[in-house]
Amino acid sequence: MSNALIALFFAGGAGAWIYAKLNRSTGNNTKSAGIAAAISALFIFVLMYFILGVIVKK
Repeated sequence: MSNALIALFFAGGAGAWIYAKLNRSTGNNTKSAGIAAAISALFIFVLMYFILGVIVKK
């Protein structure tokens, strides 16, 4: 499996978890929870991609 695919799966799961936590804590404010989860997932994707690039040498 490529590093990008692994990072995408990890970021998708983390983004969904963050969305659920924020949606519950903000009283079902889906707009702000969705924006924050999308930004967090993008940051997590980039971070995980670079970490996997350092760990996995091809």
